[in-house]
Amino acid sequence: AVVSTQSTGAVIGSLRTDFSYIAEAEHFSALLYSLASYLDTWHMRAPHCLSDVGTILGTIIPIVSHYLTSSVSGEKEDTTTQVLSMLSNLTAMLRVMTPTILSLLSEKIGIQCLPAPLLALNFTTPPLGTEGPPSYGILTGCLRGCLTLLQRVDPCKSATPTKSDSELTIAGQKSQIIFVMENILYVLMSQSQQAVLDTNLEQSDVYHLRRELGIELKTVLEGVHRHFRKGSSSHSPRMDRTLSCSSSYGNILEQSHLSFFKLGYQFVNSLLQV
Repeated sequence: AVVSTQSTGAVIGSLRTDFSYIAEAEHFSALLYSLASYLDTWHMRAPHCLSDVGTILGTIIPIVSHYLTSSVSGEKEDTTTQVLSMLSNLTAMLRVMTPTILSLLSEKIGIQCLPAPLLALNFTTPPLGTEGPPSYGILTGCLRGCLTLLQRVDPCKSATPTKSDSELTIAGQKSQIIFVMENILYVLMSQSQQAVLDTNLEQSDVYHLRRELGIELKTVLEGVHRHFRKGSSSHSPRMDRTLSCSSSYGNILEQSHLSFFKLGYQFVNSLLQV
């Protein structure tokens, strides 16, 4: 299956200007995700397609993320839900395209058996609409944006939730945001682990990656902890160099819907040991 350059350009072009064609863009993202089933075939027969898809993802994700975090209060809930659905599809495809963490931890796999790195090794966020592959900067920026959106959508009020349409919409959007954050966190962990194993990378680049990504993920995970901590005060916890395993972070992240963030929390502790 091939996604035409013309249709891709039309979708990206419409998102650069407005989101009036969000339904079409959402269907486009679902198509991209469905194509992930043919990933092995692409590796063997059409590796250039993977590069094209990477460029599409690296171009669209920042646009969608910016829309979600900059949309004003009162924006149509249906539009926000559709944009979140689109971001869910795009990040889920990235997750399929990256090696599994278990395969990277296996002693039997060599770096030569792994696909080319998926993320560009930089932590800057390009101007919106810039065409290029996804990068660590794009994904960490999207991760921070999702946390901001989560705090806006789900203020964690102590009031008992109702069964109103509004509450159901909020619950659905909250699940989508957490799903997107899990996908991005997984891709960042997988890609950074692959980079650490790559003997062709300069040690200075590996050090920079571990330091910058460690700081970015620590900040987001601390934000997740503060958001879900019940009965929390307004002050921020002391910023230790590592997230202590004996702190309340582990307890908060034990919640079933946050269990994947516990893996990220443990990964950060390991990543920061430079």
